[in-house]
Amino acid sequence: GFQYSDYDLSNLFNSTTGLTFNGELDGSQRRYYGYWNRSLPSIEVDLTLGLERLELDDDNDDLDRSENLPKMGMIWSPRANTQLFAAWFKSLSDVYAQRQTETLMPSQIAGFNQFNNLTDRNLNTTTGLGIEHRINNYLRAGLRLSHHKGESTQNIAPNPFSPGGLFDVETEQNNGVAWLYWNLTDKFSLSLEHHYETLKDGWEQAIGSSTDNLEELVTRRTPITLSYHHPSGLSGHLINTYIKQKGIFWKNPTTPFDPVEVVNDSDSFWLTDASLSFRLPKRRGHFTIGVKNLFDQDYRYEDFSSFALLEPRDTWVPSDYVRERFWFTSLSLHFH
Repeated sequence: GFQYSDYDLSNLFNSTTGLTFNGELDGSQRRYYGYWNRSLPSIEVDLTLGLERLELDDDNDDLDRSENLPKMGMIWSPRANTQLFAAWFKSLSDVYAQRQTETLMPSQIAGFNQFNNLTDRNLNTTTGLGIEHRINNYLRAGLRLSHHKGESTQNIAPNPFSPGGLFDVETEQNNGVAWLYWNLTDKFSLSLEHHYETLKDGWEQAIGSSTDNLEELVTRRTPITLSYHHPSGLSGHLINTYIKQKGIFWKNPTTPFDPVEVVNDSDSFWLTDASLSFRLPKRRGHFTIGVKNLFDQDYRYEDFSSFALLEPRDTWVPSDYVRERFWFTSLSLHFH
């Protein structure tokens, strides 16, 4: 496949970090990609091999970048009720273009997400392993682990805490998730998940500040979901999520002569979400009404996964959590 997109952004001042990026961001990207999928029934293996070439052109020639990005994935079923997953691939993020375009390129390799919204032009190397096991007709369990190593070059304007220029930035993430899915009856089901995520952000090493002044972050999330499905098309979900997070942050000095202060902070809290859906006649779609943060819980949470570098309020990946009670409705239509 082939994809072309361009972007034209200006007035790039980040109100959170207080940093101004040099000039306007004008440029384009060209993406060439191909994937080969092969099933080997004799050994119960499904293979995925891919190669992507991404060419980024920027008005600032120092930020031009071209990368060949290999992809490899495997799903092996050693037993009828067990699957093993393995993946290794490289990807190059560009948050500006991804907010404006979509792609038909596969979003996952052997079940591991290959798109991320870390810093723009972030060369990300991902290694993933996983297992899923069906215990019986009512119970399934699984575990997935992934490591992400990111590298990027950023052009930073001079500011009170840095002389500016080109800086190499490294970011490292580790993600793990364990889950248990249980069909209680023909109408009710229960799911229990536990997510463990670590992040080391290298921005402060490059520019004397960082995205949200973040250096390290450890997050634990445990959503417990009770679901109801009726043959008539009525369904409901009640989700209680326990979140515990701790981080190391940089406190920006008032003047360039003041020392940078390191702050340790943490918080833990419960959030409750609920929704009710109705299937339209002749399966034409669904109408949903729901609420997030049902009990209007006040909390502190660093949602790096939905962070847009230039302006968090303009992120292209909205957060899963909201900081006040939020009611919503949605309508999806199906055309046959």
